[in-house]
Amino acid sequence: MEEKPQNALSPEQQSAWDRGVEAAHKALSSSDKPIMMMDELPGLSMESDVEAMGWNSIWASDENKARFKNLKH
Repeated sequence: MEEKPQNALSPEQQSAWDRGVEAAHKALSSSDKPIMMMDELPGLSMESDVEAMGWNSIWASDENKARFKNLKH
């Protein structure tokens, strides 16, 4: 299960988090390559920041870390 921010999220923020997680899972399932970290730009838009945080929760997952380890240099 993905770790969520400690503070309670508003419904809009929860929706943004879920979009980020869903997009990251989709990216992982469409390739055997790791996904890259998404920039979080504090202050521009809380929803886009939370969406990036959701994505990054999958970026930091054990599965994605293993994919980075398996990359051939």
